[in-house]
Amino acid sequence: MYVTASADSADDVNEAMKLFGFEDRFWATFRFANLADEATSDHNTTLMVHVLIAFAQTHGGSGVLLHNGERAVLQYGKEGIVFDAGWEDWTENSEIAPLLTQFASRTLPQPLL
Repeated sequence: MYVTASADSADDVNEAMKLFGFEDRFWATFRFANLADEATSDHNTTLMVHVLIAFAQTHGGSGVLLHNGERAVLQYGKEGIVFDAGWEDWTENSEIAPLLTQFASRTLPQPLL
């Protein structure tokens, strides 16, 4: 797994993020190796989710995890951390499934689809 992060300047505007109702000031890209086995991919996904949860709990604000840049699968903000109930990968990943009892899960808006 590779992770890159960047902070946008106040002059940079991401129109897609406005659709979610918050300003875009920071973004991170998580890239997984296509050749990784399923267990490694599941573990990398779990690491990604834990990083986002820790970031949300430490820094607050609002954010969204997009799958392939368009489907919202996790969101955080005033209502806390919310997993998308329609995303089957959450329940199929044995490392993430326990998190579904600790955080809210509901169908998230999909303004990019």
